This record gives sequence, C-alpha cells and structure tokens, in this order.
Amino acid sequence: MNPPERFGAIAERILADLVTGQAVQDPWRKPMTTTRPDDELDNLIAQWHAGPGDTELHDWLGVTWDDYRAWGEGRITAADLLARRKEASR
Repeated sequence: MNPPERFGAIAERILADLVTGQAVQDPWRKPMTTTRPDDELDNLIAQWHAGPGDTELHDWLGVTWDDYRAWGEGRITAADLLARRKEASR
C-alpha cells in the first residue's frame, strides 16, 4: 500500500493539529497548546467587558486608536496588534 493512501488522512490531521496548536504529546494528556493571538486578544477583550467599563477598549488594551482601528478593519492581525501593545508597554 502506498504510504500517502494509508497515512494520508492521519498525516493531514496531525499536520492540521500542529498548525493550529492542538497537537498532543500523549492522547491521555492535554494538548500542547500555546495561546493563539486571536485567543489572547479575545481573552483580553472579555476581561475588559467584565470590568467597570470606564476605559475605552483601545486604551485598556494599551494600543493607539489607529492600531485598534487597523485591526478592526482587518488591515493588521491580532498578532500584529499584540506586538504593538508589547512595544508600547516598553
């Protein structure tokens, strides 16, 4: 049997899991995940929503209005926005 036919679907699933951060070391353990930028930003926004609401979201995130707007318009990614946030906090 040709390996791609035999392992094609399995290999595709493993690669997809690696790319999305869902790969597991052991099927009985939690996935070896790192927080994806989209998830990290979602968590920060959820924290802002749970707060008192006396701060604009872009200020609370520690980014400029222009960077926040660029992310909202899809001109930069969540990873870009978080990198700019990190730069601004230095």
